[in-house]
Amino acid sequence: MKNLTGKRFVIGIGAQKAGTTWLGRYFSTHPDIFMSPIKELHFFDLRAVPSFRPIQEEAFLQSLRKMASNVKHPRQIAERDPYYRGLVNYVERFEMKTTDDYLAFFNRRVEDERVFCEISPDYSVLRARDFRQMHSLHPDTKLIFIMRDPAERYWSNLRFYQKIIKGFDAGEKFEDGFSDMNFVAKSNYKHTLEALDEAVPEEDVLVLFYEDLFTRATIERICGFLDVPVRYPDFDKRVNESADITLSEDRKAMAVRRFAYVYDYVVKRYGTRVPKRWRDNMATYLDQGVPN
Repeated sequence: MKNLTGKRFVIGIGAQKAGTTWLGRYFSTHPDIFMSPIKELHFFDLRAVPSFRPIQEEAFLQSLRKMASNVKHPRQIAERDPYYRGLVNYVERFEMKTTDDYLAFFNRRVEDERVFCEISPDYSVLRARDFRQMHSLHPDTKLIFIMRDPAERYWSNLRFYQKIIKGFDAGEKFEDGFSDMNFVAKSNYKHTLEALDEAVPEEDVLVLFYEDLFTRATIERICGFLDVPVRYPDFDKRVNESADITLSEDRKAMAVRRFAYVYDYVVKRYGTRVPKRWRDNMATYLDQGVPN
């Protein structure tokens, strides 16, 4: 893969509803970073978790149809036509079967950038062996994992589904969602961190908190990890915001208690690095907190 030689490969592995789309948009504006034109390639999770395939493959198909429907005339079929380029991207993603295909997708697109990357939040549910394969794919591979208060991430996930799926009611799904892997597993940071510990050297993993993401200090940390010059984004511009539905105190307490094991694990591991939002929820609903 000639165009990837000497470059750093960065994979964002989640968590879902923890600022990954915002981070991807930031990467796409940085001149030293090539961000995949399909932010979420879902290469590793669709191979490892078959239950994810129907929904995600249908989403890819919808995107492909949308791109195809906007290529109106043969003379538009040129590299300058964004819909044609989008169509090519999704066709190549459908044809992506092997790790060589996956890397070739980047090799055909990366130019002078020092870093190339993709971000698929569903990777957070993968096992150690999957992360090991991911990390060994390219000589210089780094992983980024962002955690958000687990109860708030869960609720944001439900609200986002209500926004994009006709007939989905976040309130009605609230309690049933606790037994749905699609929602709960993505707040199980204990699983993700332990799998990363087993598979990837510590220096090749950057763990962040969503609550601290939109700050100059975190951008400086990310750019240092990627070894690219610091460029500050528009911190006020958010993307993929969920429907604005307030969570009652009773339900918030239920969610915090449901993920008590995650709070406990993260607090023991990161101590005072844990954001105030987490500490407040723990103090209010679990009768415990983190020392200031």
